[in-house]
Amino acid sequence: MARARAVRKDNSEMLDQIADGVKIKRKRTPKAPPAPPELKIIPPDDSIDRWLVLGLDPSLSRTGYAFMLVENGPSGQTARWLDVGSLKPDDASVPVWIRSKAIALTLKRMLDQVVASLARSEHHLDSLKRTGLIISLEAPTPGNDFLTSISRILHLVLLDSSSLLTDFGRTQVQMTNASTLRSLMGLKKTGNKNKVENVGKAYEYLDLGKYHNLDTDACDAVLMAIMGRYSAAILLGIPRTFLSGSSSL
Repeated sequence: MARARAVRKDNSEMLDQIADGVKIKRKRTPKAPPAPPELKIIPPDDSIDRWLVLGLDPSLSRTGYAFMLVENGPSGQTARWLDVGSLKPDDASVPVWIRSKAIALTLKRMLDQVVASLARSEHHLDSLKRTGLIISLEAPTPGNDFLTSISRILHLVLLDSSSLLTDFGRTQVQMTNASTLRSLMGLKKTGNKNKVENVGKAYEYLDLGKYHNLDTDACDAVLMAIMGRYSAAILLGIPRTFLSGSSSL
């Protein structure tokens, strides 16, 4: 009740002041500006010298893939493409899980071949202990059972491989949804123009003479590999080209 009486008293005083033609101006204490957001970057992982990035654009009709090797060298951080392409099931009438398993097993075999090639280049398998693996793929659209199924099976097959768990010094899985990818890549087209824009963006990072006539799924996988490349740059120590906003590899 005391509070109610105080409110009525305050209101009556305000009405008296307004009736007398006095404008009420309340001084507000200026608020301090909010602190700018802080970008917290994890320190480099000293146990890893290079990262193998596998970019994936999972799809039951055609799955794009892109392999990239990121490493620190005498002249700075470098990244090079190892292979780019896409996989297409022969028979689209078979059940979803069979097509998904076939795509996943083929990718596993290709990954094993890349691992074997890296081991041969270093002349011993122990060199992979200082090599990390980043699997960068598009997050399935919520409610899309087909993309969710292939994504789940890709995880089960690729991460069940003994080579991923024992040969690599570290394994990371990175998933980026389509809207985040488009925002970070500056992609704005919609509809059919979206695919054309994606292809154009992918070829900003590719050698047109070496990788010509790539389909849209392979180009989407390239963009996912670039997302993994950004993460590899952080884990190896961010180069100046990234800090300056350069889009070069």
